[in-house]
Amino acid sequence: MGKHSKLKSTNSRKIIIGIITIIVILIVVYLGLSMYFVDHFYFGSSIDSVNISGDTVVQANAKIESKFDGYKLKVEGRDGLNVELTNNDIGLNYNQNEVMKLKNRQNPFKWGIEIFNSNDTKISVSKSYDKELLNKTLNTTLYGDKYKVISPKNASFKYVDGKYEIVKEVYGNKLNKDKVTDAILNAIENGEKQINLENLNCYENPTYLSNSPKVIEAQNELNKYVSSKITYDIGDNKIVVDGSTIHKWLSVNKDMNVVVSNQLVTDFVNSLAAKYNTVGKTRTFKTSLGNTATVSGGDFGWKINVPEEVQTLISEIKEGKQIERKPIYSQKGLPYGTVGLGNTYVEVNLSTQHMWYYKDGKLIVQSDVVTGNVSKNDATPQGVYYIKYKEANTHLKGKDYDTPVKFWMPFNGGIGLHDAWWRDKFGKDIYKTNGSHGCVNLPPQVAQTVFDNITPGTIVVCYN
Repeated sequence: MGKHSKLKSTNSRKIIIGIITIIVILIVVYLGLSMYFVDHFYFGSSIDSVNISGDTVVQANAKIESKFDGYKLKVEGRDGLNVELTNNDIGLNYNQNEVMKLKNRQNPFKWGIEIFNSNDTKISVSKSYDKELLNKTLNTTLYGDKYKVISPKNASFKYVDGKYEIVKEVYGNKLNKDKVTDAILNAIENGEKQINLENLNCYENPTYLSNSPKVIEAQNELNKYVSSKITYDIGDNKIVVDGSTIHKWLSVNKDMNVVVSNQLVTDFVNSLAAKYNTVGKTRTFKTSLGNTATVSGGDFGWKINVPEEVQTLISEIKEGKQIERKPIYSQKGLPYGTVGLGNTYVEVNLSTQHMWYYKDGKLIVQSDVVTGNVSKNDATPQGVYYIKYKEANTHLKGKDYDTPVKFWMPFNGGIGLHDAWWRDKFGKDIYKTNGSHGCVNLPPQVAQTVFDNITPGTIVVCYN
């Protein structure tokens, strides 16, 4: 039994010695590897996907530098855009000292723990690039003459057969340079090898598409406007304003709002006024002496009120109205087509110094008169005018006169018909040297007869 115990004790010592030996060996190996990892990266380490497992800093830098030198980025986009950027195009670089710093942060005695962890160390702040070189590269590749730049266009409208059709938008291929630069730098930072500028929203796109609610709303509004039909009734003439004319006045602004051109509508109304206004135009009429006279000037006649007509026409277009009407006039004249001066007017022959007043075709009164003093450049102007108002017992005032009159009937500013109670002679050549300041002087009784029968608006024609 003693012999058996002795054998058992010997075996125990051998086991203990063996365990100690193994532990010592493991410690020596661990310490040895720890010393190794003083100068080397852990096994399984990588930087920016470059395997630097067990490498020294010098070896790691060589591998990373090799990767950077061979870096290529494929850039794709619209219209077959396909460009490859290399390190020579970018000037990509990194701070090698950053690798040493990463190594120094590694605890060599923790390799036993870290070996089971992921050691993909990211360098996020050490990369750099040549901004000037990159911009130059992009200007000659993505933005150069090789690619014809087509700017984006919103959906638009085309007038066809009396209606507006939507013209599809154009996406084009114009790049947003800031977004492109950001996309490329982000790809470089992440080590990507291919990017698509379309997918990264680097293009300038149209704001309004053919199916945008604003576009459809604008189309409906345009079609409402061109459905209008305004027919002007001017004498025997009918002037129609419909879609064939209106569409030339319409546009759609950048916010997809329909605009009626005030200027173009004004131009149209001015053309109506130029054609149909009769104020100041040449008139031919048969005089009381039986001959035919021609006179121009004056302020009597039809005159379209352009500002009011423009605003009314625009409002009617916006409402899609279909109406027939007369233009808005600021003053009216004889019915269009009337021959001569009608049947109610005052006729003043400046050459014979004689006046006739007709009312409803009947001669009310006629008389010799005295008109403006020719020698003092106060000659009564020729033209066709109308009585503005009439006033009894008033004063005619000027620079060097203040004259009371009983019957005052102005027709051209401060020029009018009135009694000249201070005169005892009328007619002949008095007006040449002793005429009025421009008015038509009448004998008092004649002035009263005219005053009692005349109404404002009556034509006064002065001619030679």
